[in-house]
Amino acid sequence: MAHARLTQVQLDRFKSYRSAVMALDRLTIVTGRNSSGKSNILDAIEVLARLSGGESLAQALDGAGRERSPVRGGSRGCAPFGEDSFALGCLIDMGEGRVLDYKIEVEVEPILRIRRESLIERGTRERQWFEVRHEQPGGLQVAYANGKRGKNPMVTVRDDRSVLGQLKTALIADTKTTQDLIGRAATVSAVLANTFHLDPVPQLMRDYVSPRESRLRRNGENLAAAVMDLQSRDPARFGRLQDIVRKVADCDVHALDFSRTDEGLIMLALDEGRSRKTTARLMSDGLLRFIAVATALMTASTSLEVGEPDAIGLQGQGPIPGVVLAIEEIENGLHPSHAARLLEIVKEAANQVGVSVLLTTHSPALLDCLTGDLLGSVVVCHAGRISRMQELPGYAAAMAGGTLGRVVSKGELVSDEETPEADYSEFLRLIGVDA
Repeated sequence: MAHARLTQVQLDRFKSYRSAVMALDRLTIVTGRNSSGKSNILDAIEVLARLSGGESLAQALDGAGRERSPVRGGSRGCAPFGEDSFALGCLIDMGEGRVLDYKIEVEVEPILRIRRESLIERGTRERQWFEVRHEQPGGLQVAYANGKRGKNPMVTVRDDRSVLGQLKTALIADTKTTQDLIGRAATVSAVLANTFHLDPVPQLMRDYVSPRESRLRRNGENLAAAVMDLQSRDPARFGRLQDIVRKVADCDVHALDFSRTDEGLIMLALDEGRSRKTTARLMSDGLLRFIAVATALMTASTSLEVGEPDAIGLQGQGPIPGVVLAIEEIENGLHPSHAARLLEIVKEAANQVGVSVLLTTHSPALLDCLTGDLLGSVVVCHAGRISRMQELPGYAAAMAGGTLGRVVSKGELVSDEETPEADYSEFLRLIGVDA
């Protein structure tokens, strides 16, 4: 079965970006100076995921009336400075040359509402599935494809939530084209719901959890349950995780183990031999974070708490939604000597079927491990733009001096022409090194 994959995010007007495009490969590594916009890329994906559902804009962006926290900066923080709206888009590759192009614009002042929204299918056959045509108080007039002759019919929907999230209930699926439209909208929603921004909080991993809660949550609070599930479901991969923890931990580790309560709750523990067991309450923040990151990477295709498979996919009428695993500053809490080991797990995750991995990093040690084709996976945020590192001015000459990590950390540059006039200061500035 083919997978539908998120392959591009369009930051048409969002926070620090205007007319920027972020391509997503199976592995994408984002770097750049502080405040260059790396986090804004992850925020854009999170906002798209929230908007694609059926909840109101206030709930999705500002956390109104529910337990979920608002997006970073809230709805008003999504609009660039001086603007009253923000606009985002994405491309979803459905396979067989079919690509869905989804765009949405949200007004944040004076009221929070949808201003524009559309879904186009591109490829051998292009089709406008729906488009907002007119705005009216409290609602939107949306033209949609139904496969019949003449102009596309119109339907009125609410303007306080995405059109995408309303189509299933707003339309009568009386033609195959309308059924296909509902299926395409469901695919977009399902793919965006399958973005998983891992933000592990070690303090939350130091408590007992039910082993039944095995799908890893974004904050990692149920790490013990996810690891135990991996142990029973994939012993070989669990053994690999255990071996890596032995090498990373600053103590003798015989095995990854668990502490149990009489009620059957579990907590992660390290078996150090001689009947000595160190529970998560005594583990370092760095080790717990590393185990959470490694577990997420190893189980990305099976056991992350992402959106449920959409009914359209369960019926075999559409591609399976892929997963995007996003990890910000993946090197946090990890000693530089373990960077190569971490990168190996990252590469293995990106090779899992239906999985894309998106990382941000400042780590010279991690960048130093990138060689060959992996260098093409690096993008740089700079001055409101997103560029492939290999396309930056001075890249080839800068890399002639050695690895990327050396360029980032020391600026040791050798001109491939060895002329005294060579100047790589702009390349250094863009990737975050003060020459």
